[in-house]
Amino acid sequence: MKLDMKVNHLPVLTWNKLKLNDADVKAEFSGELPVYTFYASGLSEGVEIKTDVTADEVKKMSEGLKIENKREAYVAGKYPTYAKQQFATGMGVEIDELFESNNVLTDVITVADNVSAKEPLLLHFSSTAAEKDELLAGWKTEIDENDEDADPDSVKSFAGKKMEALKKSEKPLFAQLIVVGENSEVTIALDFTSDDESTELIGISTRLYLKKGAKVKFVKIQRAGNKTLVLNDTGAIEEEYAQLDYAKLELGGEKTYTGVYSALNGKKSIFYFDCGFFVNEKRILDGNFVATQRGRETDAKMFFKGVLADEAQKVFRETIDMRLGSEGSLGDEQEDSLLLGDNVINKAMPIILCEEEKVEARHGATIGKISDEMLFYMQTRGIEKVEAEKMIVRGKLNDVSRKIPDDGLSALVRSKIEEGFKNL
Repeated sequence: MKLDMKVNHLPVLTWNKLKLNDADVKAEFSGELPVYTFYASGLSEGVEIKTDVTADEVKKMSEGLKIENKREAYVAGKYPTYAKQQFATGMGVEIDELFESNNVLTDVITVADNVSAKEPLLLHFSSTAAEKDELLAGWKTEIDENDEDADPDSVKSFAGKKMEALKKSEKPLFAQLIVVGENSEVTIALDFTSDDESTELIGISTRLYLKKGAKVKFVKIQRAGNKTLVLNDTGAIEEEYAQLDYAKLELGGEKTYTGVYSALNGKKSIFYFDCGFFVNEKRILDGNFVATQRGRETDAKMFFKGVLADEAQKVFRETIDMRLGSEGSLGDEQEDSLLLGDNVINKAMPIILCEEEKVEARHGATIGKISDEMLFYMQTRGIEKVEAEKMIVRGKLNDVSRKIPDDGLSALVRSKIEEGFKNL
């Protein structure tokens, strides 16, 4: 498989010398890629999963949904990337083309109207190579020695929960469409991982559609191996009075390209986004995050907290886009990045676009190293420098990781974070 594409386009072009207008993804995988398996646990009444849905079937299922990506009023310099996607995502149309060219089918998750899910829905994707390291991957095989016909896949538990294997795929690309009915409430955690030793590719494209009054808590956790190329894309549409609380953790991958696009189309719709990241060694994290507010009195908040260490590189494009008709809306984007080391590269592009007058929006950033005063204070309390750095890193990521709705999965996330401390 060969990749050569541009992703993560800024909605507004900037001086090209900064090289922030988009990101180039170039890679070639000559050997066989490992088989991935899609698992699920926690299906409540009123929640259904249908795997391998064709594009025609998805189109038919989407009839009646208010999926319409209107072009904005003319603004000089705006790059019409998102108008190319009917259901926009953060990474852009090139990801759709990659999935279509590889005949990737969609897994559709539907939540009926007026459903209050009793337990979180846990979705997990892992490669066969990753599952061999049961401790790291979180797997445990519980085979009854007296049952000679037992299928090992059917008795596996992940993060302490019995998982159902829904499908296997020789292509490491997975697409999900999650449709949540009117006035329904559901919590969904999506976690994926890969092997630390082998060169792998994993691509996850998730679209969420929230109908009127729907409330969704969505957690997406990336724990890929250190030699993996990660494509982690998300798009969301919220109708009136819908609310999406989205917590996202980027903890692995050699090169990770990620994007989030949320369209607040309905009146008083809400999008709260928390992104945590830990990038170390020579790893690269490139992201594009956009909240487009079209409905009246919408509320979008995006917070980014994380750590760069060693020779890591990060590029974040963070945009609040208030369109004509979003009167009375609020927008806020804040970044808090800790730099551990003199060789890290941190680039951030906070943007506020506005076509409407009666709105409020702000952005801010706190970027820097641990102060000598803070280190001295902690050392006077008997805490060594390395341990002090670890404590501060854990604190940075805790605001996001505490939103994980499952104790077993939280433990795996803590393990992945601790793994990143080896060079401190």
